[in-house]
Amino acid sequence: MKKIAVGIVAILGLSFLQTVPAKATGETVVIVDTMVDSARPELKNNIVHEVCITESRFCSGRLMQAEGAGVASAPSSIIYKNSQLRHGTDLALTVTKVDPNARIIFIRTTGTDDRGRTSVVSNMKFFVKPFDWIAQNKDKYNIVSVVFSMGAKNRSDSCSYKRTDQPLVDSIKQLTSMGVAVMAGTGNDGKSNSVMFPACITDTVSVSGTPDWSEGIYPGFNRNADTDFYAVGFWNLPTGRVVGTSLSNAALAAYWTKNYKGSFQSTYDYLKSIAKPISGLSTNSFVDINK
Repeated sequence: MKKIAVGIVAILGLSFLQTVPAKATGETVVIVDTMVDSARPELKNNIVHEVCITESRFCSGRLMQAEGAGVASAPSSIIYKNSQLRHGTDLALTVTKVDPNARIIFIRTTGTDDRGRTSVVSNMKFFVKPFDWIAQNKDKYNIVSVVFSMGAKNRSDSCSYKRTDQPLVDSIKQLTSMGVAVMAGTGNDGKSNSVMFPACITDTVSVSGTPDWSEGIYPGFNRNADTDFYAVGFWNLPTGRVVGTSLSNAALAAYWTKNYKGSFQSTYDYLKSIAKPISGLSTNSFVDINK
């Protein structure tokens, strides 16, 4: 819900200014999620780097943190076991639907063991680690946006979160101050006033959804007066028909990166300038990502 200009208050050390891989020379979007099927033909030319940082179980072998080709992926028998594990692949496919030339870094956070058992992160403060990685590698990969659709239910209409989640709030604030847009989905509980954490905090760009056939608010998607943007939340993907503000979030992040104007604020202002009215709201917030 960022509405004010962003100043650069943190500068990365020269140790992070390493040679950029050939495919990562343009603006890059980072997806922080469960895991991704990086071998899919629709994604193999878009994923420029893979990272795995787990809270429990492992990335590969006995490692809980790894980088390189394949580390964000897992066997298809695991990835497509349920919608939660498939979630990251759906987000990546949505990004490429909006921008077929998108450059994606995927940070996997779901660990597995040698028996194929998985451990999906439920502790929100864990995501400080992936966000720290993004801060350290922002310049190396020219990162301008982050898809973060793993939220927690807000306990009230005001932004309420656990005290232990304050480090995550600080990490998001740091990325925003560096000019990186942290996109957060508002949730799918159908609430009109309360959005999920961390979409409710000031330093995220909060995104809700609309049906693909209308520029009105879909009743099943959360929103409030401070929601920054709305984008289509119904997608026909190679994995099937998928619905949710997570998809809206990925679509908006891809469109943000595709239309990046050189800074956070310039890009935010540009998207607001082309946004259309939303039925039931007094502000222009709908971004038609098909144009």
